Amino acid sequence: MPERIRNEWVKKLGKREDWSTFGNEWKKLPEDGRDEESSCYGQLYSLRRAAPRPTSTVFWIAAASRKAVVG
Repeated sequence: MPERIRNEWVKKLGKREDWSTFGNEWKKLPEDGRDEESSCYGQLYSLRRAAPRPTSTVFWIAAASRKAVVG
């Protein structure tokens, strides 16, 4: 049950793009407690923490990730 609540919470944080709080909560969520949508936000979080990229690449990745989440 706690994993399910935390999973919903990290999805809300990802949707709000509150990446600092997301990162802290994401680390606490076990892999088996993550669903497809929260995992997508986790991927986006990892990409944002990676080495700086040209702005156009970052926008493309963010747009692609949001389309995958929203459907």
